[in-house]
Amino acid sequence: MRKRIVIFILFALILFPLWMWIAWLMQDDRVLKVLILDKTVLTDAGDEHRSFNWVLINDKFTKPSHELYENEKDYFGFFPHDYDTYSINDLEQLKEEKINELVKDNDMTYYTDIYGIYTNDWYNNERDTSLNVSSRKILSIFSNLFGNKKAALERSKLIYGGLCENDILFLKKMKESKKLIITEFNLIANPTVGKRRTDVEEMFKMKWSGWVGRYFDCLDTLVNQELPPWLIRLYKEQHNGKWPFKKSGIALVHEDETIAVLENENELSAELPNIITNPIDQQRFGLPPSIIYSFWFDIMASTDSTTNHIISEYVLHPNSKGDSILTHHHIPKKFPAVFEHYQEDYKFYYFAGDFADNPIKINYLAELKGIKTFRYFLYNKTDKCDRNRFFWTYYNILVSKILNTYYNDYKPFAKK
Repeated sequence: MRKRIVIFILFALILFPLWMWIAWLMQDDRVLKVLILDKTVLTDAGDEHRSFNWVLINDKFTKPSHELYENEKDYFGFFPHDYDTYSINDLEQLKEEKINELVKDNDMTYYTDIYGIYTNDWYNNERDTSLNVSSRKILSIFSNLFGNKKAALERSKLIYGGLCENDILFLKKMKESKKLIITEFNLIANPTVGKRRTDVEEMFKMKWSGWVGRYFDCLDTLVNQELPPWLIRLYKEQHNGKWPFKKSGIALVHEDETIAVLENENELSAELPNIITNPIDQQRFGLPPSIIYSFWFDIMASTDSTTNHIISEYVLHPNSKGDSILTHHHIPKKFPAVFEHYQEDYKFYYFAGDFADNPIKINYLAELKGIKTFRYFLYNKTDKCDRNRFFWTYYNILVSKILNTYYNDYKPFAKK
């Protein structure tokens, strides 16, 4: 009898994924026409928009042809090819009539990354296997910004990137058309500057502080070889040649070159930032009350609390010493992680972090209905820096809810 039970359980475990796949196949396709803009695509893996594509596939949102969205080709922006060749397909060269057609033809847009491609990144033979795209991206942002001060990396020429006038025009017309807009980290940071930055800030009632930050699990330069050289050099220049850090901590970098570092136990009572979601939005989106966050973020503020609703906040945990450092640099301990304006006049979300850049793979799991139920088995619970944790416990849940709510509210868009 026991042997039969064991055989039955094993048989059920083998068949269960098959039933989940069949259940996914049995779902109706839901046509949702999406314009994805990603200007930071160093490899065909498409790190900066792959998580979003995973959600589209798992929730079975399709193109009008009822084909699934393909990560390698269904976006606008930079397209890498073999032997350091590339092509660009974006909005920059389009006439306004064509922009109007795109607005009419798409139900929503997601600007996943606007930073772009620099020569240091593009002509690096290690780009397929070395640092992830976002680590290179942030490293390049500041090596380019500080290049005239003998940065640790050579100043690198921009090949492609930043918001162009048509990118902003498209956002403006999508807003006027009351269609869903999702944007995230590096929407308006370098290399987007001047009037283009302020136009977007004014359009969506938000303001970048100039600060970005990231948690590092080790700040010891002898142990962690991935610490950006410019970070260490600039901090030493500002602190009498000293880099005293050995533990984990949070590095904060301003576009004016200022560096602030909070080390665990010395300036922090808890080493990792938390993303805290208010109780109403926990229920509305199905989000957890609190999660740790270990990747790049920017400190963005809403300039109109009556316009933008804050869904989640970052919370840093400085002790009294760390609090004095933050106060000195006018850095808040709490600041928005996600805010929204989802009203009749327009629908807009801003994610104040590199939310779509996760190491999730688009494989058979995306085509299993109910796979989110098993999310707690799909990341390393002991690894604080495993970004799969963020994907499964926060990003996936949030974006899926946004898309499904929008689709159900505005089916005429999706079905026209």
